[in-house]
Amino acid sequence: PLHQRRRIASMRAYSTFAEEAGGGPLADRPRVCRRRRRREAAAVVVGVGLVVAWSVAISNGLRGGGRGGGAAGDEAALVEGPRVKVWSAGSELPEVVVEEHMVDSPGFGEQTYAYWRYGVNGRRAGRRVRATTYGYASKEALARALEARQVAAHALVFLDVRYTAIDAEWDYARELWSPPYNLSAPRAGIDERRLDPTCVYDFTPNLLLRSKTLRLALGYPKPLVIVVSGDVACRLPSLPETHHAVVLPNDGAPASGPGDVLWFPEGLEGLESHEDRDFWRTRAERNAIALTDAPRSEAPRPFLLDCAMSVNGRKPSRQALLDYLERRGGVDALRRLADDSGLALRLNATVIDEPLPDGSGYSSDYRAFHLAAGAPPADGGDDRAVFALAPAGDTWSSGRTLEAMLLGAVPVVDATYASDRGASAKGCDDPAKFWRDGSPAFPHRAPFLFVTDWAALPDLLRDAIPTFPQRLTRMAAYRAALETHLRDLLLFPNASAHRPGPGRAAAAAAA
Repeated sequence: PLHQRRRIASMRAYSTFAEEAGGGPLADRPRVCRRRRRREAAAVVVGVGLVVAWSVAISNGLRGGGRGGGAAGDEAALVEGPRVKVWSAGSELPEVVVEEHMVDSPGFGEQTYAYWRYGVNGRRAGRRVRATTYGYASKEALARALEARQVAAHALVFLDVRYTAIDAEWDYARELWSPPYNLSAPRAGIDERRLDPTCVYDFTPNLLLRSKTLRLALGYPKPLVIVVSGDVACRLPSLPETHHAVVLPNDGAPASGPGDVLWFPEGLEGLESHEDRDFWRTRAERNAIALTDAPRSEAPRPFLLDCAMSVNGRKPSRQALLDYLERRGGVDALRRLADDSGLALRLNATVIDEPLPDGSGYSSDYRAFHLAAGAPPADGGDDRAVFALAPAGDTWSSGRTLEAMLLGAVPVVDATYASDRGASAKGCDDPAKFWRDGSPAFPHRAPFLFVTDWAALPDLLRDAIPTFPQRLTRMAAYRAALETHLRDLLLFPNASAHRPGPGRAAAAAAA
C-alpha cells in the first residue's frame, strides 16, 4: 500500500543519506543528527521570540461557578493567531478553569485529545470543567506562542512527538498523499527537513534534539502540564527534571517511560473518518459524543464477537490470531462456542503482507477473511457484542481497548504482547501493566480478559460468558473511576502519587 511504500522509501533514503554523510549504519549516530546538536542543545533554554497578536484571558485555577450539566461549546475564529473554542463539562463545584494548547493536525495528539475532551470530559463528567482551547495551524505557530510567553501557567499543552512536534517540514495533514521528497534527486542533496517525521522518530538517536516544540515547552518559565503523545516505541530519553508535569499517553509508559512521568491512555482512535479529522466541526463533535455516550448494559447484545480489522506485517499479534483461526482450528472452535451460547459471531479482516510460498518475500495483494456463525443481525459493533476483540495493532491498544470500554463490551486484550512473543512491543516493556495491575494512584485492575495465547481464546470466552452481567457492572464502575482519576490527573498532576517528589519539587523551588 502507498503509505508503506512511502515509509520504506523514506527509511532507505535516510539510511543512505546518513551513510554517505559519514555517519555509518543506522545503529550509529548519523551526521544528519550530529550536525544540529550544538544549536539544538542550546535551544533547550527558551529565547524570546516574536509577539503573537493575541492575548490569553483565562488562567488555570479554581473558582466558583454556576451549575450546568452536560457539555457545551462555542467557537470564535481570530483574524490572527489560533482558533479559540470554549467548552464546559460536568456540574460538580468548585469549577476548574483550564487553558489548552494544541496543533490542529491528525495523529496521536488528536487521538489523545479526543479521549480527554469527549471520553473523560463527556456528558457524565462529575467535576465541572471550563476550558479555553487554542488550536494552532502549525507547530511553528505553537512555538511562537511559547516563545512569546503567551501560554498561561498550568495550561495543558498537547504535543505529538511522532508527527507535529518533530522538526520536519513535511506536513502529515497537508501532504498525506505526496512523498516527503523526490527519490530521483541526487541522494547527497536530500533536504533532511523534508524527511518523513515517522522516519525521523524511528531512527533519530535523541528525539529531544529533533523537537524544538518539546524543548520550548520543557524550558517554559511557567509550570505547564505537557501531554506528549506519539511515543509509540518508548523512544523518549529520560527527560530533564523541570517544574512541569509531563504526561505520556502511551501504552508502554508505565514500564518503559521515564520514571517521573504520568500515564494516560494512548487515545480514542474511533474517530478516524474524514469528517472527524477536524474537531472544530459540529459533525465531528456529534460523532465523538455518539461514540462516548453510546448505550451500555441496557442495550441488547446478540453477538459473541463482532469485529473488523486489518492484518499486515506491522501487526504481528493479529497475524498470530489469523494463523490460529485459519490453520490451528480456531474457526471451528469459535463457531462451536457461538452455537453453544446462542450468540452470533462475525469477524472480518483485510489481509496483506503474507509470506510468499517460495520464501522470496511478502505478497502485496489484499485478500479478505470472513468468519460468521449464528444469524448475525445487520447492525452490530462493540455496542452489540458481549466481548470486543482487541489484538495489538500498530500499538498494543490500537484504540480498540478504549472503544470497547466506552461501548460497554468486555475488551479481550493481549496480556503483555505474549500472543506474538513480543514482536509488537516496539521497544516498550509491558504495555498492559496499568490495565492489568493498576498503579499506586489508581490501584484497580481492569475487568478485561487477558490472553497469552490465541489458542486459549475459546475456553477463555466460554468461562466468562456466564458472568458477563456482573462483569459488565464492574466495567461500568471501572470506567467511572478511571475517568475521574484521569480527569484529576491532568487538572491536578501534583496530587498524583505517581510522581516522585524530591526531583521535581527541588526543580520547582529552584525556578
